[in-house]
Amino acid sequence: MKVAILVSGFPPDRIGGMEIASYNIAKHLANNGHSVHIITSFYSNHLNEDKFTVHPVSMSKTKIIGPFFDLKRILPVIKEVNPEIIHAQGISTSGISGFTAFLIKKILKIPYIVYGRGSDIYPFKVEKTLVKAIMNNANSVIALTEHMKKEMQKISAKEVLVIPNGIDMNKFNDLSLSFKSLDTKTIIFVGNLRPEKGLIYLIEAMEHITNKDVNTQLLIVGGGPQEESLKKLVNKLNIKGVLFLGEVTNDEVPFYLKNSDIFVLSSLQEGFPNVLLEAMALGLPVVATDVCGITEIIEDGKNGFIVRPKNSKEIAEKILLLLDNDNLRKIISRQNIKKASKFSWQMTVQMLEDAYNNALRNS
Repeated sequence: MKVAILVSGFPPDRIGGMEIASYNIAKHLANNGHSVHIITSFYSNHLNEDKFTVHPVSMSKTKIIGPFFDLKRILPVIKEVNPEIIHAQGISTSGISGFTAFLIKKILKIPYIVYGRGSDIYPFKVEKTLVKAIMNNANSVIALTEHMKKEMQKISAKEVLVIPNGIDMNKFNDLSLSFKSLDTKTIIFVGNLRPEKGLIYLIEAMEHITNKDVNTQLLIVGGGPQEESLKKLVNKLNIKGVLFLGEVTNDEVPFYLKNSDIFVLSSLQEGFPNVLLEAMALGLPVVATDVCGITEIIEDGKNGFIVRPKNSKEIAEKILLLLDNDNLRKIISRQNIKKASKFSWQMTVQMLEDAYNNALRNS
């Protein structure tokens, strides 16, 4: 099958959750014998990838109107590729996503599936009518989590499939290098340094933690617009042991996770974060906020702890509970490795293939 995947960003230029998932979906579809074409912006042609083809196009940043301007650059690529089906990552009305697929179908009659993946499932009021049309005209609609499915069904009565992200367990087999000190417990965050990640609450939690346990450090892995303001907050609170490592490659993330003791996700909103599965696969206990579908992955008290968003006190309490109890960390570690092994990109792609075939039959 010839598949065109529409996504605004793509590794290595963009390495957020959706971009990493798009790469893995493309790779595993190609491994299954499909002809895969990525249509994206923010790609500088230095990814040595021969399994699929990437078609970079320039992109407008304006919502709703922008995709109309993008279309004149995207349509020639679509006509050249001539895909049997279009896979749109996101139901957004901006960038290269669901609205683009909607417009292409209107012009070229190519069926499309649309995959709700995060904040795109909460459209602004002025967008809602258009997002509803994107879903209603799709040949198949997919959500990452059950929570997202419920939110999307508030917009459209269309049937919504749930297909989670996967993980490549082989990625974690050979991680022999270690920098971890046995005397220092390491807490880690991995992600974009943006307000929706709630990092100010994690840093405030570290103030409580270091007052109780000086032998702790926080690794903040990632870059973003909040980096300087977060560093100023650390200095203002006079917290020792908070290390900003900046952006690292996706292949380096497991190395830093392996050398940590607790993974914290302090987000105010989330989709289905791949890094959470990676942390679980490496046996890290998790402290995460109760947002979106996180509770579909983390069961409070079983394979981690769930706390309320914007609550630095609760974050600190659960981290300290884990730091003070080696046996509890070991129990949760085993639970997380077991649970992470149930997710795989092969399973995700098999479910997507079924969705593609159903969409083509119903087109």
